[in-house]
Amino acid sequence: MPLKDKDKRISEIEIIVDSFLAEYSGLLDKYSCTIFPDAAKRITNAYEVLLDDYIKRYINEESRAQIYKVASGLELATVYVRPIRSSSASNDTIETNLNAILAYCVGGAMLLQERFTNFEPIFTSSLDDECYAVYQNHMEFLRYALLDALPNLPTFSNSIYWQSYEVILKLDGMLSQN
Repeated sequence: MPLKDKDKRISEIEIIVDSFLAEYSGLLDKYSCTIFPDAAKRITNAYEVLLDDYIKRYINEESRAQIYKVASGLELATVYVRPIRSSSASNDTIETNLNAILAYCVGGAMLLQERFTNFEPIFTSSLDDECYAVYQNHMEFLRYALLDALPNLPTFSNSIYWQSYEVILKLDGMLSQN
């Protein structure tokens, strides 16, 4: 990834992380959780390894990765990095859940800012029961998947979730497309 693109990606993720911190600061404080000060850089570095060493071998040399694969890769890189840590071993479940939520926010925000204009943050409770069930299933995957090595991350199959998410939002008329 060229340095200019990498710096842009780090800045984009920093904004997402700041939004996450604003939304979830109460939970982070309540359970003595902190986030790496350089979380955006760590996520971007993990994504870069995933992109360069895995994704690029399966896409055309001249083309760029689709936004769905970008969202998927960034989401999985976030889960891999696990930038949220708890000072208490008894908070492992909270730590896992918060990392999954952050990963979902990173992937979703990348897709939304690339594809749509004038979007408000969409909370999954506004989705119908079937869509919410798909979201819950995806969150279970993010919480409990064994994501211990970057090449083993299911980036391509996970990108299908983000394609489906975009279609659902379009069909529900929740977003205006770019």
